[in-house]
Amino acid sequence: MFNLDSEMVTNGLAGYNGCLVGCAFSAFLGTPVAVTASATMAGASASALLVVPLKAMMGSVPQWTLSFNVVTLTALTYLKPLQGIQLGLGLGSGLHTPSPFKAPIDLPSHSCPCHYPNYSRC
Repeated sequence: MFNLDSEMVTNGLAGYNGCLVGCAFSAFLGTPVAVTASATMAGASASALLVVPLKAMMGSVPQWTLSFNVVTLTALTYLKPLQGIQLGLGLGSGLHTPSPFKAPIDLPSHSCPCHYPNYSRC
């Protein structure tokens, strides 16, 4: 129906990309289980169907996990754009989106080069 290569399906390569999509979505989306499962089903289906045009474009070069990369990176870029990245040239005019994975940095309140707060010789 979708012109999938039967040998590739038999070897499990069509489903492998879908499993990788599910792993990436569960690790990086940070959504409830039902939303992650729905996104996984949609992404896995898209990666399996993307194999057909990629195989035609790449000829004899194996495309292995390229459909996983395309689907996952496209979805994550759309759903979590530039999270935790500061844009700009360091001139104070950049866009900053805080990341939930970064802990605040606790800097010492003194300028002691030895970095020990109770060191009396500094």
